[in-house]
Amino acid sequence: MPTRVRTGARFAVVRTPQRYGTAALEHLRKRNVRRGAVIADGPHWTFCVPPGSDCVPWPSCATYLSDSEVTVPPRNARDTRLSLHWASREPAGHLLTHPIVLSSLLSALASEQRQEAVQCLSRNQ
Repeated sequence: MPTRVRTGARFAVVRTPQRYGTAALEHLRKRNVRRGAVIADGPHWTFCVPPGSDCVPWPSCATYLSDSEVTVPPRNARDTRLSLHWASREPAGHLLTHPIVLSSLLSALASEQRQEAVQCLSRNQ
């Protein structure tokens, strides 16, 4: 059963569209960078980060949330066919993703997508 959990005291979250979340998590895994829990919730992915990470410059594709509620899937909800599931709960014992690494990565992904859009528009004119 999904649970509503208040962020702020033990962790905060950064929410991003699935396309950025998928790419970010894949990048972290390939480079064996420590990552925390990631919740997949339909079109959005939510990364757990340390509280107080609002001082990090988050890109426009990311929303930092603290002192708000998030829906957490059941511990065993890892089936990707479920709308709400764990995209990552590894490595064991690590709940939080480093906010500066995540911010930099999401910024780079957003910038890359903007460049692709500009190139596409240029070709179509």
